[in-house]
Amino acid sequence: MRTTLAESAVGTGALRRPRRQAQRQATERIDKAATFGQPFRPLERERGHRSAMSLPSQQSGILLMDCLIYMGLLFLIVSMAYVVFYRGWDNSLNLRRGADQIAAALSAGERWREDVRTATGPGHAESTNGEQILRLPHGKDEVDYRATRDAVLRRANVNADWREVLNRVKSSRMEPDPRQNVTAWRWDVELKTRQPKRKFQPVFTFEAVPMQNATGPVVADMK
Repeated sequence: MRTTLAESAVGTGALRRPRRQAQRQATERIDKAATFGQPFRPLERERGHRSAMSLPSQQSGILLMDCLIYMGLLFLIVSMAYVVFYRGWDNSLNLRRGADQIAAALSAGERWREDVRTATGPGHAESTNGEQILRLPHGKDEVDYRATRDAVLRRANVNADWREVLNRVKSSRMEPDPRQNVTAWRWDVELKTRQPKRKFQPVFTFEAVPMQNATGPVVADMK
């Protein structure tokens, strides 16, 4: 029994010695730091342990902020690219439609000039109910043009149906243009634009002179 108590006392003392030595070493380090005017610093093992414990949380916070910033920049760039793309797409469509409209106007103007040149008699223009009709005799028949509010129609003969030769017409005017030795016909036509603030206004003027009876009388009845 005495031996057991003695051994336990020895063991307890052996366990207390490292603790006392650690406390004594810590006290000496604090005294040295106070003597030289330096702040007390924990052991490298404790400092490394604390920094290792706090490192992952700092890194995750920085990565989250970077991710939010990059997402905002990406959204801004994609939005600008979207606006530029669709603006270019709309301009391309408007350019193609404008080119088709100009080509259609030139084709209609050339057909009108051909009908005026090949007319076998003086033309006759009349206006009723806001619509203008130009009658061009061709032999025993005649070719007629009718300008409505937004289109120009053509009829090959009196028994034929009216066919549209030009659409999206803003204004149209067919009238005789007497010269010194000849009477010409003039057609002024303006097309509608899809863009109100467009600088380019599609306005065309076509002129033609009948080959037969060029100096003959011209009948114009404008009511």
